[in-house]
Amino acid sequence: MTAEGLKQTIRRLATARGKQPSVDISPGCPFGAVVDERIKEVERNLGEIKSRLNGLIFIVVAAVVVEILMRLLG
Repeated sequence: MTAEGLKQTIRRLATARGKQPSVDISPGCPFGAVVDERIKEVERNLGEIKSRLNGLIFIVVAAVVVEILMRLLG
């Protein structure tokens, strides 16, 4: 769960109970803001790696299927 998802969940739970959310999880110092930004960048990079890996797996599976079909038909 990302930081934004956690914030939204806390807001939703607090408003469901009729209260204002009293938890602020945003960074309170410049170092925290830099770390937060770096973590978000790592999350974006991991998402890109995941999509590339899924594409690579798809290509390998497709190549195996084609190879099997070629041996069956040839």
